[in-house]
Amino acid sequence: ICLVSGTQETIAHLDRTYYLLGYMPDQSKLYLIDKELNVIPQTLHLALVEYLSAIMRQDFDAAAGFLAQLPETMHNRVARFLENQGYASEALEISKDDEHRFELATQLGKLQMAADIIVKISSQEHSMPARSKWKQLGDVALEQGDFLLARRCFGEAKDLGALFLLHTAAGDAASLAETAKLAQGAGIANIAVLCCLLLGDCRGALDVLVKANRLPEAAFFAKTYCPSGLAEIVKTWKEDLSQVNQAVAECLADPVAYPDLFPDFQLSLAAEKAFEARMQQRPPLAASYMEEKEWQDMDVIEEVRRLSPEGFERMLLR
Repeated sequence: ICLVSGTQETIAHLDRTYYLLGYMPDQSKLYLIDKELNVIPQTLHLALVEYLSAIMRQDFDAAAGFLAQLPETMHNRVARFLENQGYASEALEISKDDEHRFELATQLGKLQMAADIIVKISSQEHSMPARSKWKQLGDVALEQGDFLLARRCFGEAKDLGALFLLHTAAGDAASLAETAKLAQGAGIANIAVLCCLLLGDCRGALDVLVKANRLPEAAFFAKTYCPSGLAEIVKTWKEDLSQVNQAVAECLADPVAYPDLFPDFQLSLAAEKAFEARMQQRPPLAASYMEEKEWQDMDVIEEVRRLSPEGFERMLLR
């Protein structure tokens, strides 16, 4: 430990007790001895001590002169010292360690520089995946309102949850569709289904559930949103369930084979057809939210029964 302007600076970590013999300035060596009379040298640049002292005195002109005398191998150590003293910007200029520079750039709000550093780290041979750094930078960019950079960062990090949040907040349908594909490829069915639902692609959401082998969920989803696909889903579910319990599988009812168990099934098919026609002709805009909100409490089956399938479709398309 070296005492510099009233603060302690660690020179080296030793595994036993040593005693100080002396210091040779011309060699930049500190000589120590142990109880067995073994002498060991420790490197201690006088310019480093002078530099640390100058920084503590806030004599930055003198510090710059001493820094020029230090080898680049010591710059990372100097940068850590500067950061501890609250001089993060100066530490960023001196540090040669990309990991440290990334932390400093993020701390200072220099987000584009931080992104460039991540790219540099990723390009190095045998480097570890930088997803955690992209995620960290994306969170900071989101906090600072830099949505373009946040989108890039979350894309590099494969953070589909964050991408889903960004795209839904921005109303970016094209990017939301791309996120749905990425989520399905990554096996994250919940995000893929939500993306499809927000895009009005009920058939796509149903396909996601089927491919994820979530057949019970797919069956109930189809009954509510895609009744035209319910028969096929029930058939697939029965085949899958019969491998486990044949008796339970036989209890599943197909609405086509047992129409008496699904009295409003034909009305739900008509409602599905009407909503599909509306999505193809005139998808609802965000500006029409208040009008759309009033329809949330609509009893769709009762409206189809009251207006007839043709009348219900005309109402939706008007």
